[in-house]
Amino acid sequence: CERDVPTAAAALVAVQDALWLSALHSAVAHLPHGGRAQRWAAHAVTDELHDLGLDLAGAALAAHPEAAPAEAVASLLDARGVAVERFTALTRLVAGEGADLAGLTLVARRLRDVAQS
Repeated sequence: CERDVPTAAAALVAVQDALWLSALHSAVAHLPHGGRAQRWAAHAVTDELHDLGLDLAGAALAAHPEAAPAEAVASLLDARGVAVERFTALTRLVAGEGADLAGLTLVARRLRDVAQS
């Protein structure tokens, strides 16, 4: 399903809003970077969050080609409810404990579960 750029962008924003991806990106950006490996790991988490957001936006538009972007994303996330609930629960736990690289890596893994479910 091919959609225009503004529609794809709107779907990505809807995914970012629904799953707090901007806040997660910000949390990664504010991590202390003790060394080169930690910087690389933080960049990997950022890339993973971004790529998975794109994957979810594309999947939503493909699954619901006639729907508005926000509606398509909401429908996709509703259909993946269990995975979304697990992602949300872990994200809240990590945020409540003060996000660190290990926790944010686990959040990215849980987001992959949402994208693959």
